[in-house]
Amino acid sequence: MTRLTSLLLSIVLITLFCSSFSYAARPVETEVKKIQSLIKGYVPVFNRLSKSWGLEIRRFPDGTVIFSKNAHCLFITASLTKLFTSFAALELLGPNHFFDVGLRSSIPIKGILSGTLTVTSNGYPLWLSSELQECVRRFVSDFRIEKFQGSITTYQGLFFPHVEHICLDGKCSRAYNPVISPTAVDFNSIEFQLLPGGKIGKPGIVRYSPAHVRFRIVNKTITVKRARKNWLSVQWKKQNGTYHAIVTGKIGLKRKKAISLRVSCPFPDTLLTSNVETAMKEAGVKIIIKKPTNKKEPLYFPCATRSLAEILPGLNRYSNNFMAEMLFRHLGGVRFGFPGSKKKGALAIQEVLRRNGIAPGEVHITCGSGLDRSNKATPAALGKLLFRVYSDPTISPLLLGSMARNGDEGTLRRFLKGANFIVMAKTGTLSDVLGMAGYIFVPNRGCVASFTVMCNDVHNKWKLKALLEKLLRDLAHLLATSRKPEKAPKKLRYKAHDWWKKQA
Repeated sequence: MTRLTSLLLSIVLITLFCSSFSYAARPVETEVKKIQSLIKGYVPVFNRLSKSWGLEIRRFPDGTVIFSKNAHCLFITASLTKLFTSFAALELLGPNHFFDVGLRSSIPIKGILSGTLTVTSNGYPLWLSSELQECVRRFVSDFRIEKFQGSITTYQGLFFPHVEHICLDGKCSRAYNPVISPTAVDFNSIEFQLLPGGKIGKPGIVRYSPAHVRFRIVNKTITVKRARKNWLSVQWKKQNGTYHAIVTGKIGLKRKKAISLRVSCPFPDTLLTSNVETAMKEAGVKIIIKKPTNKKEPLYFPCATRSLAEILPGLNRYSNNFMAEMLFRHLGGVRFGFPGSKKKGALAIQEVLRRNGIAPGEVHITCGSGLDRSNKATPAALGKLLFRVYSDPTISPLLLGSMARNGDEGTLRRFLKGANFIVMAKTGTLSDVLGMAGYIFVPNRGCVASFTVMCNDVHNKWKLKALLEKLLRDLAHLLATSRKPEKAPKKLRYKAHDWWKKQA
């Protein structure tokens, strides 16, 4: 073969290789251009509905940014903060992390327990009264306790401050403004119910749960013939060392279903100790209350808890502020030593984010739930986090499985209901803030994109939600028609999360 022939053959092979490469790349370039053209059409509408907003969309599986607008500007995160809290907890603690919860006391002698019985926890956020009472019953049964003479107390020293009430908007009794303490039960909250009284003009019937907790009720509710809007409100007031629940509301005479309202409890110690006392009485223990002693309790009886993987849906699918703040402080305590605090929790999260390529200037963390308006982040930072989560096979099933899903339970149950694609995302909402960050899954094509939308100074949240629905529909349709079918992804929901269906 002559030199000329070999040269011509090389040129032909190189040409064929380059043309095949450009042919393979052309559909991707076309897809990107279509997406960019699509989203640019939405920009003027976003400008009308929000004074400041940012958006970033990444193509999967490579995570390439295909559209961004104000993606490196800081915005109020609201509950999108919970994604940072969840991710840091999984990185530092691991999904099988359990909390330290139990009872401390002296050793019972011949069926008699004397001294102080102390309930303690290092920040377990999902302790229900039924589980606490079951632990007490096991304690009584294992040690065959027939009589208790002493005092029941709680230990709140593993957080600083020991008890903290977070109030964002002045409606401090509402459950989304939580009371935080390391040893807590039932989210440090009480559920009130209002039923109509016997006659028009009479006060309504007020009930609350758990019923064994003792405080004074000031009933200012009223029964009316018809109520266009039935409502219930509870405010706490402390007088002479006693808490008063001032209950106001209006309810129609013919209403059969009770109005329910869950409110924050400002006395978590009493809420806990009353649960313990009730459980001991139900177990047949004779109780003689005495003054607390300063003696150390050598006996420790552990109570069962759920793992970190099992509590994550509370943060992300249901956006529970109490659980996020508890985990935030617990995280700081584990990383830098107890007592846990907001400062330690923020340092722990920043440390994890920095290790994963998110610079301190991209995220400003002051609390774990997003209730503090000084919590800020860039859409680019959340985009990096979403890509990092999806790329890690140990984290992605857990964190994605804990997110809300369109048309399903959680914060997206009414969002994109009936759509032929799946959105798994975390929402963030305050009075003038709306945000969403998550993934789009198209049938038979797997995860095709991640998106982050952050809007501050919002004029109309309902119109903005409708706009976001339309944008995601258009984006999913474009991605579904521009890509070849791929192997369907494995189911992402984590089996342990099914427990939440019973609690919803």
